[in-house]
Amino acid sequence: MKDVEYTLPLVLIGASAAVIVIYGIAMAGTLGAVAAMIGLGLQIVVGLVVYLPACFVTAYLLSTSFGNLGSGILKLAAITSVSTVLWAVVPMVGWLLGIVSIIVLLAVLFELEPMEIVWFFIVLMLLRLFVFGAIIAAMA
Repeated sequence: MKDVEYTLPLVLIGASAAVIVIYGIAMAGTLGAVAAMIGLGLQIVVGLVVYLPACFVTAYLLSTSFGNLGSGILKLAAITSVSTVLWAVVPMVGWLLGIVSIIVLLAVLFELEPMEIVWFFIVLMLLRLFVFGAIIAAMA
């Protein structure tokens, strides 16, 4: 199970970084690669800020666990990086592939049941709406 705990998430993050660098170079050269990596890093940080509370709330509501915090953060970073790269690189259907990748990786990395994934998405969407509302309120 160590592969799922650490190796697989690290491979996913590394592959995502490689793809986004190649995409950045193809779009705008070296500067594009740097910008793409900065964007991916920021997206991972923002994703963790939203995903971690969603995990805690979902675990509380369902009386379940997402595992230990260290490997959980690594797995969430992998999920965020893969979905971000799919959204950025694949035209037209990248958003759909990103959502599918989140569902599949939640099932594989956290061994969640389908209903647990549904609840996670409900909590996640509510938290995203809250964060979005807070940002809008702060800007007003």
